[in-house]
Amino acid sequence: MHSVFYGDEALLDYLDPENYITPLVELPKQLNPFVKERVSIFAKMLTHLPLMNVKSIPAFHMLKSSSLKGVTTLVESSSGNTALSLWVIWRAFWIKKTQAFISHEVTGGKLKLL
Repeated sequence: MHSVFYGDEALLDYLDPENYITPLVELPKQLNPFVKERVSIFAKMLTHLPLMNVKSIPAFHMLKSSSLKGVTTLVESSSGNTALSLWVIWRAFWIKKTQAFISHEVTGGKLKLL
């Protein structure tokens, strides 16, 4: 893991989830229902990923595993986080047009972001 990304692939390297070690944080005793059994519970802080959501991991791997040569448009059905992650990552792969179909229940703030 390193924190400096450079060259033509810098943005893609930055977005690659394999370049990150997300922290593990132990739950305090008052939040641990198994403390009497001497069980420790750790939370993996996936919000520390570059796009601050776990949906960026499958989005990145969807791109990495498929051939993008000649792809000019991407269409995604999403509630928000997946579409946002795909848009950021796919723009890094130079796909010019993205379109998301989202639920009418998406909040105004998320809709504005999308």
